[in-house]
Amino acid sequence: MEMKNLSKYLLIGALVIYGLLITQRSCGLGEKYYTLKTEHDILAGQVVKDKAEADKRIADLIAVDVEKDKQIAVLNATIAVKNSSIKILHEKTAKLEVEFALYATLHDKDAQIVNLQEQVNVWKQKFDLAESTIADKDGIIFSLTEKYDAQVKISAEWKGSYEREHQLRLVSEKLYEEIKGKYRGINLLGGIKTAAILLLGGLVVYGALT
Repeated sequence: MEMKNLSKYLLIGALVIYGLLITQRSCGLGEKYYTLKTEHDILAGQVVKDKAEADKRIADLIAVDVEKDKQIAVLNATIAVKNSSIKILHEKTAKLEVEFALYATLHDKDAQIVNLQEQVNVWKQKFDLAESTIADKDGIIFSLTEKYDAQVKISAEWKGSYEREHQLRLVSEKLYEEIKGKYRGINLLGGIKTAAILLLGGLVVYGALT
């Protein structure tokens, strides 16, 4: 009879312990986990949204960069053509100067006047081409400036994306460590409960037999 009472008390004690274990489990993952999870989910959604917007801005900036490269290439080609024309005009000027010297020797005033008029015309062409070339070089400088600005902005976008993703990774790591710790705890709790179930089962059987 005393053994039966003892088993009864052990059964009650085991049930109390099991009840405490159930209460402990009802605490679940805990406030810290859900706080981290909420922070993670909000941040993850923001990172995705920000990345999509940043990718669009980067694509637009890359398009500007490519367009400026094309403009610079055209301007360089144009300058090359103009420089070639200036070279031809230089040669023409040199020839006219030789002819002028010859006309001076011959005292051919009319020929000298015509020659000088041609030289003035050639020099005017050279001046116009040189002026136009300077304008083209200004265009290249402007395009290079825009390229630089675009690349600075691209770098800033990449840096911003990296920092946001780095922040998300840190929160993810905290969340991972928290859930891993909770899993270890719940796994340990599961083992204890298995032992409690076995104990309860044994007591029930023992009580039935006695």
